[in-house]
Amino acid sequence: MKSKLLTPWFWYKLWADIKNFFNPRQKWLTKKIPNYWCDKDELIRIVIFECLVNFVDGEKCFEVICWGEDEEDFKHYGENWQQVVQEKQEEKTKIIKCYDYITKQRSQLVIELNKAYPEFNIDDLFHTQLKQSYLETYGEVNRIEALIKKLDNETLSTILELRERLWT
Repeated sequence: MKSKLLTPWFWYKLWADIKNFFNPRQKWLTKKIPNYWCDKDELIRIVIFECLVNFVDGEKCFEVICWGEDEEDFKHYGENWQQVVQEKQEEKTKIIKCYDYITKQRSQLVIELNKAYPEFNIDDLFHTQLKQSYLETYGEVNRIEALIKKLDNETLSTILELRERLWT
């Protein structure tokens, strides 16, 4: 009976595990995953958004993939090559829209959200009388949070739809 330690696969796997421990793969993603506790749905959002940002910035998808600018590349699709070009251009537009939301719009909304919180004084914590109702105090915060959640969900669904069309 052959020992498990003598198989080449054992040594290869051991070497790969040690190497990957000291030099992990997907560093662009591991830098974005927080070191503190967060909900799984928030972690899923972070991972999917960062995958799209890496697809655009890291993999340079607009330089590598043909998006229909040169129609000669699509003539081999047959009679419906114009429809394929139109679909590719729509996909590119959706990717740009999602990318702009993730990199620009969302960060602005988070800044607005942080500014919308009322000023907090520790002395106010011990006073029982409220100056304003909850809706008056946190109405803008609730509105911005709802807007972020709505736009996040729309962007996530668009990315997952694109994933089905581009990578299958």
